[in-house]
Amino acid sequence: MGTIEERKNKSGSKFRAQVIKKDEGKIVLSTSATFARKSTAAAWITANAPHNHTNQMSRTLT
Repeated sequence: MGTIEERKNKSGSKFRAQVIKKDEGKIVLSTSATFARKSTAAAWITANAPHNHTNQMSRTLT
């Protein structure tokens, strides 16, 4: 799935969402984005989960 890391700075907090997919111990997909709200970061992870990338790729090929 993915992880959310809170990053604090002088102006408040930001949330970094990260999705990593491994295949046989090797990273095949790694992506991240930063958001002002944790709920937005969680939604981004859901939309960018590794199973979504697999489904999108198979739809493109057929």
